[in-house]
Amino acid sequence: MLANTKEGWQLSREVGRVDILVVDDEPANLLALEAVLADLGQNVIRAGSGDEALRRVLETDFAVIIMDLRMPGLSGFEAAQLIRTRSRSRSTPIIFLTAADGDGFSATEAYALGAVDYLTKPLVPMILRAKVAVFVELYQKTEALKAAERERAAVAVQESEERLKLAVDIARMGTFDIDLLTDVVVMNEPGRVLLGFASTQTTFARVQERFHPDDRDGVMSRVLAAFEPTGSGNFELEHRILRPNGEERWLRVRGQTFFTGAGFARKAVRCLGAFLDVTEAKRSEEALRASEEEFRTNFERAGVGKGHADPTTGQLVRVNPAFCALMGYTTDELLKLTIRDLTHPDERDASDERFGALMRGIVPQYAVEKRYVRKDGATIWVRVTATVVRTPAGAPIRACAIIEDITARKRAEAALAEESRRKDEFLAILAHELRNPLAPISNGLELLKMYPAGGPAAEKARTRMDRQLAHLIRLIDDLMDISRVSRGKLELRKDRVTVRMVVENALDASAPLLEAAGHQISVTIPSEPLVLHADAVRITQIVSNLLNNAAKYTPSGGRVALAVEREEGTAVIRISDSGVGLEADMLPKVFEMFTQVGKTLDRAQGGLGIGLALVKRLVEMHGGAISAESPGLGHGSTFTVKLPLAESTRTLP
Repeated sequence: MLANTKEGWQLSREVGRVDILVVDDEPANLLALEAVLADLGQNVIRAGSGDEALRRVLETDFAVIIMDLRMPGLSGFEAAQLIRTRSRSRSTPIIFLTAADGDGFSATEAYALGAVDYLTKPLVPMILRAKVAVFVELYQKTEALKAAERERAAVAVQESEERLKLAVDIARMGTFDIDLLTDVVVMNEPGRVLLGFASTQTTFARVQERFHPDDRDGVMSRVLAAFEPTGSGNFELEHRILRPNGEERWLRVRGQTFFTGAGFARKAVRCLGAFLDVTEAKRSEEALRASEEEFRTNFERAGVGKGHADPTTGQLVRVNPAFCALMGYTTDELLKLTIRDLTHPDERDASDERFGALMRGIVPQYAVEKRYVRKDGATIWVRVTATVVRTPAGAPIRACAIIEDITARKRAEAALAEESRRKDEFLAILAHELRNPLAPISNGLELLKMYPAGGPAAEKARTRMDRQLAHLIRLIDDLMDISRVSRGKLELRKDRVTVRMVVENALDASAPLLEAAGHQISVTIPSEPLVLHADAVRITQIVSNLLNNAAKYTPSGGRVALAVEREEGTAVIRISDSGVGLEADMLPKVFEMFTQVGKTLDRAQGGLGIGLALVKRLVEMHGGAISAESPGLGHGSTFTVKLPLAESTRTLP
């Protein structure tokens, strides 16, 4: 059957027939080809030239094309080349027909153009029908597969639309369809309820009235831009609406615009989209944002150090200014370090073990006092309270810690411990010092009972008892004086007094101890009168205590020197000895309470360790200053006291 009209081709396709295109410039050849192919029961379409063949190919799809090579105008080769440029006909089988002499035919060129076969004239009808029948059957099977696939796709689309509708209903998602030519908006039931309309159909202008006044201009600017012929056609935004009852809600809206025409004639005609109530999500976001801002503010402005670290490496990932100030690093510098880097070398292994136990979940958190090393190399004490943030599955995400500087507290604790130790030592020394004189006094009393009064033995006993009693009195006097000074109860009885007088009185008081030790004493006092406004007894006590200290800590036969000089408006009294000397670390401590140069109780020097502390406080009560110097152990010591001169003598030449 021959179908040369478009309507005929459509009818044939509806009854399952396919189209075969035969191309030849000789009508007789076309009739012959039609007759040969008639038994196949398909539609044979004729084309008398290459140009006509191209028009036919543009109008429909063919199962196979049979084309003569030698045609006037557009040849078979040229027509085949153009057919292959069209995507829909690129794979259509082409059988070339050529004369017996070949017509300049090239099989290689033909196959390069996608030809599937070629036949020479005169044709053998049976061979032609057989070859064409194969391609017709292949085409029919291919079309059947495509039809089945289209049917499956249509079913899938229908199922997808049903699922989408179900999902929209479940999610209470609103949908809208805007006819931009009539301004009519059609929405689904959830959309109607959300926007508060009485009907699912309304106008676009009424919908805009629901937009929040503060958001309306911005929303319409975005939407109208999508309606522009040159626009993208789609929009996505979030904005507020006001429902009829005044309730404010947040919507997330997506829309797609559809256009007609092209170029300057392109025009928006329809917009489809959906919107979802995200009010609760917005409130949650706002609450989360506020919480994060509060956390950030607390983190950044905290008065203590705060830091976050990677749970695997211990690398710091976030630090606050207080932590940076504590460690002496900038933020960028600190973020390049690990917890181990900051930890004192002696504590790094223990720190790693604690951190690992926290990350493995062996302990939920820990608080520890440890040492850190600052950027400047100084060691500080910190209290670290650490915990870990985990995923719902329990994997550690981040280690968090609060770092408090407890260096001052640790130093105070160490000072208190040292003070307690020295007090304990002082009490032991006090017991020892008080007990020592009691034995000679007790023995003397026994001798007095045994020997008559006035005898040599009794007199010797009384002398020894007087000496020990004087020692006890000095100990008790020192205790009472230091107690009064500590409580601010010691009163100075100041008057005009010369330095020479107090030095001579001090020498007289210390002479027995100096002479008993066999020391050589040298004294240098200027002839000019150096007058002090001071308590003569206390100044004498200062000098005497320093002389006694020199006598006790200088081996027998040593040298003690006392020199006085005027230095601007002060009187300077220096007492030097050739005694045991002082270690460098003892120099700042020597004037502290209960400090002893020697550490054993059975030392020969005796004393409670409060003499120099009392001297320092008495000097300061007079507005003066005292210092100690020593080249080291075994090289003696020098104590220098500076006291302000009385006003009338400060300007004397």
